[in-house]
Amino acid sequence: MSDTKFTLQALQTLHNCFPAEGGEQKLSFHRLKGFLSAVASAPHAIPFANWWGALKDLPELEIDSETENELLPIMMTLMDKTVESLAANQVVIPEPVNLAEYDYGSTPIEQWCHGYMDGIKLSEEVWFSMEDEQERDGLELSFGIVAMLATRENMRRKVDAEQFETRMEAAQQMLPQVVERLYNLSKSQQFTRHS
Repeated sequence: MSDTKFTLQALQTLHNCFPAEGGEQKLSFHRLKGFLSAVASAPHAIPFANWWGALKDLPELEIDSETENELLPIMMTLMDKTVESLAANQVVIPEPVNLAEYDYGSTPIEQWCHGYMDGIKLSEEVWFSMEDEQERDGLELSFGIVAMLATRENMRRKVDAEQFETRMEAAQQMLPQVVERLYNLSKSQQFTRHS
């Protein structure tokens, strides 16, 4: 794996733009990592300009042109590290937590999943171009697990409290395998290749 180290200035720039906590007003570092993981797992190459443009379009990210110039090489390095981690089956996903103890969307795992869903939008059409219907059903289930964690308040309205807690706990436990499966599937021959 790459041994590129970030300078203190680069780390400070990252923290300023993508704070650890994030929230409704700021795009968190966890959400950024989820986004990059989804882009790196896409079944076709997404050019830097496309995913960077999509990231900048998110309303929670406000950066000026000077900061953007500082961020560009950092983003490229982060993407390279994300690709390496996924290829080595070492992607870092936030630890499961008892979601009932936290406000909706406030936990690292929810923010990571939210970012992953942001990134999936860039390749959704290609993902669902698979001809194998059974694989497409599995894909929907996998994305459903990520989406359930990204927007758990929607699930909360649909099931009783006990079912809700059980599903949220199971989804968190399954998430690493889901992400690994999606990455491996994206590199398989299941897709009508798009360039």
